[in-house]
Amino acid sequence: MKGEIWQGGSPVVKNNLGRSNYSLEKDLFIAELNRRLVGIVDVTTELRIGRAIIEWFVHPGVQRKKIGRELVKYGCERGRQQGAHVAHLSSPEEDKFNRNFAVELGFSQARCFLGMEAVLAGPHKKTVDSVPVEHFRAGDAALLATVQNRIFTGSWGFCPNSPDDIRYFFRLTQSKWQDILLIRENAKIIGYGWLHPFIREGKPVEKRKWRLHMFGIDPDFQGKGWGKKLFLACWEHLKKREVSSLELTVDSENTPAIQLYKTMGFRVKSREFWYEKNLF
Repeated sequence: MKGEIWQGGSPVVKNNLGRSNYSLEKDLFIAELNRRLVGIVDVTTELRIGRAIIEWFVHPGVQRKKIGRELVKYGCERGRQQGAHVAHLSSPEEDKFNRNFAVELGFSQARCFLGMEAVLAGPHKKTVDSVPVEHFRAGDAALLATVQNRIFTGSWGFCPNSPDDIRYFFRLTQSKWQDILLIRENAKIIGYGWLHPFIREGKPVEKRKWRLHMFGIDPDFQGKGWGKKLFLACWEHLKKREVSSLELTVDSENTPAIQLYKTMGFRVKSREFWYEKNLF
């Protein structure tokens, strides 16, 4: 559905090439017509939560439904063979064709994620005192994976991460150590805000537009104001770097996080719908 595949390759495929346990020969299927590439389906299997993520693209100049149906069929079968129980695919709210087609293929809407954005320009009213933070450093991947899993394991769509996964996302987002802010207690990380420049097709869009990759506070420390303090520290860090806007994605059912973001000036910019289909 998206034009990126015809502009030098799908960014999804490029990203997955660096991911552990991904096989280009087994997880990528292509459709050809008269020796021309007209479509692909890419499968990312996350067996720790029993799902396969299906990403598919079809050239707009061909019969998209017929080819798309076959591609998604192959993608689901690959996920089933790997042991996934469900297949997931996503579509932006404005892509009605893709959303309706997902339902035709037997998928049902499972979740909605909100894209939110805040403008950092101008004075920011501090509502809480900031907290001293440290920055990510060598050897922190395992600690960050531990606290991340404590915070998000059990959340819809979150697959528990290993230190290798942290390193993969670090490379994927072109992150810098100094832009991952941490709250520590003794030798343990109890909160983190992972910031990076907004990336599109492997390149920063512009140096003043950034994303919040992930943000969270250890469950044992939640409800004590640490989230607001850490977010304010992230905010001040970005303003020092002359960042003008910050984007993030949040589950529409994560009410506490959405309320926090709104107090910091975030507004809903987009919606991404996820669809689910049982494979057994």
